[in-house]
Amino acid sequence: MAPLPACHRAPGFNLFRGARPRRCPAPTNAAPPSSSAPSPLTLSAFPAPPLARLLIAGAGAPRHDRPGHPECAARADAIEAGLVRAGLTPACLPGVVGRLDGLILPDSAALAAVHGASYIAALEARIAAIPRGAGESVKLDADTYAGPGSWDAAAGAAGAAMALVDEVVAAARGATTSSPPASSSSARPPPLAGFGITRPPGHHAGPGGPMGFCLLSTVAIAARHALTAHADAVKRVLIIDWDVHHGNGTEDATAADPAILFISTHRDGAFPGTGKLGDVGTGDGEGTCINIPLPGDSGRSALLAAFDAVIAPAALRFGPDLILVSAGYDGHWADSLQAGFQATSGTYHALSRRVAELAGACAGRGAPPVPVVLLLEGGYNCEALSASVNETLRALLGLASADGFDASALRDEPADKVRAVLAECKKVHGL
Repeated sequence: MAPLPACHRAPGFNLFRGARPRRCPAPTNAAPPSSSAPSPLTLSAFPAPPLARLLIAGAGAPRHDRPGHPECAARADAIEAGLVRAGLTPACLPGVVGRLDGLILPDSAALAAVHGASYIAALEARIAAIPRGAGESVKLDADTYAGPGSWDAAAGAAGAAMALVDEVVAAARGATTSSPPASSSSARPPPLAGFGITRPPGHHAGPGGPMGFCLLSTVAIAARHALTAHADAVKRVLIIDWDVHHGNGTEDATAADPAILFISTHRDGAFPGTGKLGDVGTGDGEGTCINIPLPGDSGRSALLAAFDAVIAPAALRFGPDLILVSAGYDGHWADSLQAGFQATSGTYHALSRRVAELAGACAGRGAPPVPVVLLLEGGYNCEALSASVNETLRALLGLASADGFDASALRDEPADKVRAVLAECKKVHGL
């Protein structure tokens, strides 16, 4: 990927089109039944209430930055500012939204469980050797940089992800974590879902090295932590990756593990060129890796069709105790990297609503939803990213979409090609 300008506005793109800044919204602004087409998972046997208690972890890593690079500190700043403007904060939604802030550095053993001790030691030492001057950074590969603050950033992202897992699993069991970080609010509600504003992203970092802006495989570390630290409650973990790029690092870290089901929707042929239909996992994990490589110009219709035709039935068959989402937003039509998808901010509302419904369906009739944690991956147009994260959180909270964008201006989606991909994927995996 060639270097591109840092986060910017696309011409004509308005972050708050259809959602002008206002005072704190009433938490009862639930989406009316007619606001969108019902998902096939909205079944009377599996009522799916909103995951209406949300914990947001701030791990925006302001000291991990490189001038002119698309994976910039301004991404997290834009998300945080958008949450304030939209009223998606504990101050505006007390008892509904909580915050978990401050640096949370995990034990190196938790990182080594995915990457190996030698890589963790080498990466930490490499970053420690970078001069501490302002603006200093080095290239680790053609796309990935590191600066003096990058170890705390990457390890802190993993720590935030692990802390969110601890919180939602404990809440699902009706318990509380024994020692919440000092910066967390003692009054915050037990969460049914968590969202990590975590950067750098992680899904390209494999067990042996950095790649594609990523230093550590955040979501794989969170999954492994859940299976070990909460072994009595979490036997199986589902990872959904909706970034426009295939999460090759996540796949490499989980492909042989039958306790982790990894499902990725991504642009066929885009960076890093992996994620083919026939890549289904290895060894004991064969069948627990599902790749859905979608054609260029795919958007809302294609992504929702993939969810309904493949992701939902595969997840229900697998029966996860925890759902993790690699929430990348670079499939947005206005994204800076222009990888060839046409999602809108409202597309991520629809996807996130389906995740909430899936959490209820996987739990079964009368049971509380399976806990959910979403972790930030890509998304490099700051306004599109902020709007899309807002839409994700609105869906998890049961709030209506505020996206007023007229999608008729976008190109037609390649419906026939999408149907062919989904049919083949269902055949490969017996769905």
